[in-house]
Amino acid sequence: MSEPKRDRWGRYILTDPGTGEEQPWVRATTIAKTIDSMYGLHAWEKRMQMLGLAARPDLLDLAYASDPEDKKQLDELCEKALEAAKSSVKSHQGTALHKFTARLDSGQLSRSPAKWDEDLHAYLELKKREGIETHPLFVERITVVPALGCAGTMDRIVRHQGIPKIADLKTGGSLEHAQLSIAMQLAIYAHGAGLWNEQTGKWGQMPKGLSLTEGLVIHLPAGEANPKVYPVDLVKGWEMAKIARLVYDARKDRTYIRGLDGNDDESG
Repeated sequence: MSEPKRDRWGRYILTDPGTGEEQPWVRATTIAKTIDSMYGLHAWEKRMQMLGLAARPDLLDLAYASDPEDKKQLDELCEKALEAAKSSVKSHQGTALHKFTARLDSGQLSRSPAKWDEDLHAYLELKKREGIETHPLFVERITVVPALGCAGTMDRIVRHQGIPKIADLKTGGSLEHAQLSIAMQLAIYAHGAGLWNEQTGKWGQMPKGLSLTEGLVIHLPAGEANPKVYPVDLVKGWEMAKIARLVYDARKDRTYIRGLDGNDDESG
C-alpha cells in the first residue's frame, strides 16, 4: 500500500490529476470548518474542563502554580482536565465503531467486541432497509478538488436508489450544529477529480453518474443501535464550500495592516 506523503502540517502531498504536478493540498475538513460555528464545541470543552479540575485537585494546584504567560503549560493542563473529565471516552468509542463499520463495508471481519454487535447489526439492517449498497472499492478513499485546492478522505461512495452518492458516517451525538460543515465536506468530495489508488500511487476515475445534488449522512450514535440516514443538500454545500475557501484565503492574508510582520501560521 502506498500512503500519500504529508507535509509538516499533515496535508496530503499528491499530484494534480490534471497537470501531474505534485503539491500539498489543504485538508477538506479544514475548509469545511472555516465558517462553521464552534460555539457549541467550545462551550462543551469549558464545561468538561471545570469537571476535570473538580475531579483532579492536583491539576488545579498546577494551574495555581503556573505562570499566566506560559501558554504551553496552561494548554497542556486544559487537555489533562478534559481527559480527567473522561471527555475522550465517547470520542474513542465513536472512532472504534466507525472503524468496525469500515471493515464490514470493506468485506473484512469487524474484529469488534460483542458489546458492539447490536450497533453493527442495526447498521447493516439500516443499509438493507434504505437500499444503501456499499462496495469495498469505495470505502475511505482519498480525492482531491483542484477547484478548491483541497484533498481529503471520504467515508463512502455508496449506491442509493440506483445512484452513486457520497456518504458520511457519524457516530457522535447530535448532528444539529454540524449541518453546515457536513454539507460542505460532502459537496467537496462529490466534486473530486479522481480517486487515489494506494497500490499504484496513481489516480483512478470517480464513479460515473456520481450525484452532485444529494449526499447522505448516516448517523449511528455509538452504543444506541438506532441509526438513521438523512439526505444532504450538496448544491448548498458546494456554494458554501466556495465561500469557505475565500474566507480561508482571507484569513491567511497578512497584508491588511501595513507594517505588521507576516505570520507563518498552520496551513491545515
